[in-house]
Amino acid sequence: LDEIIKNSEYTLDSSKESIYDNDGVNITDYKLLRNKIKNTDNRILNYVDEHGVILPREEAILKAIELGDKVKQTYLPNHIIYENNKAIGCVYPYYKNTVGIYASAYLPIKLRLKICKELISKVDELLENNVYPLALAQRSEVFPMSNKESNVLLGLDGKVHIVDLDGNSTLYSEGYSHNNTSLSLASLSTLVLEIISKIKIYDDNIYDYSSLLNSDTNEIINKYIDKVVKEFVKIGIPENIASKYYDYGKLEMNDIKKLVREVEKKHR
Repeated sequence: LDEIIKNSEYTLDSSKESIYDNDGVNITDYKLLRNKIKNTDNRILNYVDEHGVILPREEAILKAIELGDKVKQTYLPNHIIYENNKAIGCVYPYYKNTVGIYASAYLPIKLRLKICKELISKVDELLENNVYPLALAQRSEVFPMSNKESNVLLGLDGKVHIVDLDGNSTLYSEGYSHNNTSLSLASLSTLVLEIISKIKIYDDNIYDYSSLLNSDTNEIINKYIDKVVKEFVKIGIPENIASKYYDYGKLEMNDIKKLVREVEKKHR
């Protein structure tokens, strides 16, 4: 493995100890890799059929590959990786020269909106095909721009890539799932609001807590939410949509699209 890595035609992803060629195709010798790190591939693609039964790994990957003909904006898992005639995983693109999607929160507002629209379009298509990314808003608390913990990447060319669609943070189903849709929209809502507001949702500096020391917990929460909603309104997000996010913990897809349009109007 070490000799292969020395070859300049290949790159090593140190976080996963995988090898990729110049086209980004994973060419790791899985048997050798497994002997080296004494580990097994436990990334299981979760696919639920029309009867609510979770399919075995090989069948699940085959179903996901079929969906690739319908999903045009996002790369889904393709090609099964076999070892000793047993399906151990699937081929998935490796994106070079990327940062975590939260890096876009520090770009000018017009670029932030453009990135959010691309993200929303991609998620919308996935949901229409019963693919549910559940952890879109995942990020490193220490370094939000890092791509190590993010399931959405931003290429240096400005392109948005939804990743980890072969892992535990994404569910596939044969039919529509209200619960899974709600989970995906909750994560998408948070991500879009944080990008547009420069991560104000979880910014402890947005409110002076010293003035609330004698208040009860509910009052503290309500005043905090009121303060954040006002910050959203300044940016151009409609107050009713901002309040709805805190009332329900998520926004519907139409609300997410509307808030982006409204912010665009304010910043033309």
